[in-house]
Amino acid sequence: MADLLLRLIGEDNVSGAFDTAGGALKSFAREFLEFSKDCVKAYREQERADRQLQRVAGELTDTFKAQASAMQEELGVSDDMVQGIQTMLLNFVDAPDQVEATTRAILDYSAATGEDATSATRTLLSSVATGRVAFRDLGLQYETTSRKSETLRNITAALAGKFGGAAAIEADSLAGQA
Repeated sequence: MADLLLRLIGEDNVSGAFDTAGGALKSFAREFLEFSKDCVKAYREQERADRQLQRVAGELTDTFKAQASAMQEELGVSDDMVQGIQTMLLNFVDAPDQVEATTRAILDYSAATGEDATSATRTLLSSVATGRVAFRDLGLQYETTSRKSETLRNITAALAGKFGGAAAIEADSLAGQA
């Protein structure tokens, strides 16, 4: 019988593909983990905003949450941020009827000037509390009174008069839609 000699010469064309797939899988796993962490963080922030609003709004909490959601849909702003502004306003003055108008005025101011809405709310409330003229550099004209809620109403009207609709315009822009 004849000896049979068989020589196999092979090429490894598969290892590179497995290395690439393995790297892609690791990258996907890292991104998925970061996404999961971001989701948990967002959930915690939403819970915190809900608890704080509940503490100051009481039975009106659902109304304010619906208001924040509507502003998020209409203006493309974070409902957590809106709830934070609502909470600050309700902590400051017992006038729930002023919250929506003041929040909208602050969001319009923020959209027009680029200033952070939460910081603008702090500036506004600090000015009302101390009797200083808020946003003097903008040339706002309003009457200050001994009643904080009335002064807040006057500042809100002045802000709305100067910047009214700026947040809606920003939301309709290409950057706002993105």
